[in-house]
Amino acid sequence: MRIKFYIIALNAMLIFAGCESKSNNYSVNEYGTITEYNGNETSLVIPSVINGKTITSIAESVFRDKGIESVTIPHSITLIGYHAFLGNSLTSISIGQDVLLGIKSELEFHFAFDEDFDNYYNNNYMKAGTYVFIDSKWQLKE
Repeated sequence: MRIKFYIIALNAMLIFAGCESKSNNYSVNEYGTITEYNGNETSLVIPSVINGKTITSIAESVFRDKGIESVTIPHSITLIGYHAFLGNSLTSISIGQDVLLGIKSELEFHFAFDEDFDNYYNNNYMKAGTYVFIDSKWQLKE
């Protein structure tokens, strides 16, 4: 019984260590905003907690021109900054409900991904789900 506990504990530590190493690609401020990304993943899953902080927003231009093709954004994020994902070849975006897109520090609205995606997301009542780029247009995958 004691050996089984140690094996489970060791597995949990390895899983946690693996999650922690991925968070090294991110800089997060005291408010839970991702302010910098240094990774190179093309299929990006943004963690909801980094270094013990719940992630609630993404700053301006953080993921701009990073070669990202798909991104999963956790439900904890409610605000994505101006041009945060501009310049990527995104074909899939999983996003939560009611996320505000393209906020600039002066509280002006601009686009976060690209104009076509932002308009499609907003026109679909900012519905949570996975959006895919098919036949040169964004669609909500049902």
